[in-house]
Amino acid sequence: MTTPTYHKYKPTEFMPNANFPAPYTDATIWDTFFATPPSRSSTILSTRERNIASLRIENANLESRLQTMAAQATFDSKQSYSLDVGPPLMALWTFSAEEVASLANHKEVLSSVGELSASLAELIAQYRDMTSDDAAAAARLLGSFRSTLPGLKTRLGIPIPQQMISSLVHHRFIPLQALAPASLKRFEGGAKVPTVQHAPADLGSKSVACFDGPAFFGQGSSEYDLDGFANPPSDIIEALRNLLVIAKHATPENASPGANIAHNIEQHLNFVEERLAPDFKPDRWFRWSSNQIKAMYSRPPRQFSLLAHSMFLEKLKADNGRRIGGPQYCQTTRRLGHVRKKSPRGTTFG
Repeated sequence: MTTPTYHKYKPTEFMPNANFPAPYTDATIWDTFFATPPSRSSTILSTRERNIASLRIENANLESRLQTMAAQATFDSKQSYSLDVGPPLMALWTFSAEEVASLANHKEVLSSVGELSASLAELIAQYRDMTSDDAAAAARLLGSFRSTLPGLKTRLGIPIPQQMISSLVHHRFIPLQALAPASLKRFEGGAKVPTVQHAPADLGSKSVACFDGPAFFGQGSSEYDLDGFANPPSDIIEALRNLLVIAKHATPENASPGANIAHNIEQHLNFVEERLAPDFKPDRWFRWSSNQIKAMYSRPPRQFSLLAHSMFLEKLKADNGRRIGGPQYCQTTRRLGHVRKKSPRGTTFG
């Protein structure tokens, strides 16, 4: 295999893929260049056509990532020149649960789509693992979740463990501390993901590997502890965004407003980000927020209530007017990473 040759950019020379002049700086957030855009759907392209397109996109995205890795390695080794990152990554295509079931269960259908893209192959393997030989369970699964691309990632490209996805699908609480960027990066780096086997009633004897919240905390801490965040409140908001990624992945497109978990979580996230985080320290609202989120994907799910949220805000304001002194939350100095400014391309995949 021939090693590609990349153009060497001198200082102040514009790098078109990075979209800013060389060189990179310590403020560059490399994760943004590895972030895959949200997957896209189509009612025009056939299953075969979307599979062929996804295969081509996966190859192009791989070449882009390799180029970005070379650019990062050049920066890390403090070379006198810079390499441009790879072209922006392209969105892959989604496949419906019905399409995946047909491919998994009928060899002639599977052979008709040609060479499988990695994303579609993983979906088929995931479907077979979840349904096994239980035909009744398979039928129920098709109506209970929306099949999208596996290997779900945050907006910054950090992989989300499958156990977390299964937890939300089966209405099991995921602590926001586990969804914070630092925690997800530890799992990506090889840290063991706390796992518990859950046997949903609608799957008979079939068990599902879900995220084990109590094991994640261990003894002496809980889901309400702010020490689990390296940089509150920004990490709390990022954890809510990561939860929203899972919710959008799992929520059926035809879900009713009351059962649309993604919609309810998104409304709560917007309220926290716009009305609470700017004016109040997180120790004033995090416990309430965590309980609201937990209720939104419990069974039955609680709908977002603007009235209830507004009443809580008014109570905060009233309490704030009565607070003269007393203990105040102080952000922990224990840091799991340093805060860096976004690169000019940082908003591309927001």
